[in-house]
Parts: sequence; C-alpha cells; structure tokens
Amino acid sequence: MESLIAILLLAPLLFVPLLPMFLRYVQGTHAGDEAWKLALFLFLGSAFFFIMIDLFTVPLHVTSGNGNLALLVMAPAVVGIVLFATMVGIFVSRLLRRQGKALIRGFLLGDVLLLGLMIIGEVWFVRDSLAQFDGEAGILAAHLFRFGMLNQYTNTLYFNMFTFLIPILIAALIGGVSAMEEARDTKRVEKML
Repeated sequence: MESLIAILLLAPLLFVPLLPMFLRYVQGTHAGDEAWKLALFLFLGSAFFFIMIDLFTVPLHVTSGNGNLALLVMAPAVVGIVLFATMVGIFVSRLLRRQGKALIRGFLLGDVLLLGLMIIGEVWFVRDSLAQFDGEAGILAAHLFRFGMLNQYTNTLYFNMFTFLIPILIAALIGGVSAMEEARDTKRVEKML
C-alpha cells in the first residue's frame, strides 16, 4: 500500500517533462508523432487518475477512518484533463479550418448535442448518488454534513465519466467555434480583395 501511495504522490511529476512538448504543440512547432504521443499519454494518464479516484471512493456502507486518499490524485487528474482538453481544442480548430462551413456547423451541432447528453447524464448521476445518501438511514447527515460535500464518500460525484468527457467536449466546441470565426474572417478578406 505504501508503494501505491508513493507512486500516486510522484505521478504529478510525470507531467513536468511533458510541458515543453505541450508548449511546442500549442505554438504549432511540434512534430506530428510527438503530438500524438503526448495526447495519448495525457489521455491515458487522466483516465488512470479518474479510475484511481473511483477506486479510492469509499462505499456508503463502509466506515472509513483513513481520510480521503483520492485527494492525492485529484490535482494530477485535473491537470491532465485540462492539458488533454486544450490539445483537443487546438487539434479540432486546426482540423476544421481546412473544412467547409457546412461540415463545421455539423460538427458544432453534434458536439453541442453530445455535451448536452453528458450534462444531463451528470445531473442524473448526481441525483441518483445523492438519493442513495438519503435512502440509507442517517447517511446524508452523517457523511455529508459531518465531512462536507467533498469527502471519501462523494469523490465520484465530481470525478466520473461525465466530468471526464465534458471538458473535452467543451474544448472541441471552442475549437470548432474558433474555426468557424476564422472561416468568416477569411471570407471577409476574400470579399475585400
């Protein structure tokens, strides 16, 4: 168990060597293979941390006295998903700039629909999870009010499949809107000429 905790404490340091590659990607001076390796690493790293948070979330029927171990991996999970979502947004923007307006609009519509489904899924997931707290005698009062809303029993309310996908879809939406705006600006310049 100590080795697992040591690995989780050192895991955020894995992102530090990736920062130069990430900055080259953002600036557009990256090699193609380097960008795919970075994106894959960030995706898998973020997914790993989200899974670890789920594993460290204590079931309601178990009494936990060890504190919230998931706090150790929440920071690297957030850093990883933000970096990956940024890469996705930039990639989508660069890819859609070469496409027609109809394809960009179709992409934006699909992205908004998926984002809406993920938000609805998150709302249902949270409602269902909170209903479990209410359903077991006194658990809501014992766990939520005694520990606060972020504790070893509620980690998955904030870190789950839906909250993993929502930032990625928002970044893709921003990238698509950026491509649409650039297409409009290009059309204005062509009309001027």
